[in-house]
Amino acid sequence: MPLFLTSLSEPSENHRIEPLHEGFLILPVTGRELQFDALARRVINHVGPFAAFARKDENGLYESVHILPTDQG
Repeated sequence: MPLFLTSLSEPSENHRIEPLHEGFLILPVTGRELQFDALARRVINHVGPFAAFARKDENGLYESVHILPTDQG
């Protein structure tokens, strides 16, 4: 899956969206935590038109990623 703001800002089989005043959160779909963890790792390592701030749970898996669009112009 390409890591574009449009694809991250839409729910998928592995993540759901929570809009925020500044950007949005991507969160795991119940039962898809391992797949979300892999997605979160790709997101935080991706250089794109956004900044990503991740949180891990007590098991060491990513539980959320705050996406903040950035101006690259």
